[in-house]
Amino acid sequence: IKALPEIYELFRQYASKANRLIEVEVISAARIHDEQKQQLQAALTKRLNCQVEIQTVEDAALIGGALIKVKDQD
Repeated sequence: IKALPEIYELFRQYASKANRLIEVEVISAARIHDEQKQQLQAALTKRLNCQVEIQTVEDAALIGGALIKVKDQD
């Protein structure tokens, strides 16, 4: 039972690779609206040549702009 979270995470990573899905975290100073998220998702999908799942985080410590973190798929 203790190993279940690790097994789940490994399975999720394997399924993501098989489906060519990359998780991306976008950290921004202000809220990212749905339309902006869709535009960003389309641009990243084209750039990375695979499906992209975006998670957004607001960080008031940022002066402006956004940080985009592509999660490691290894």
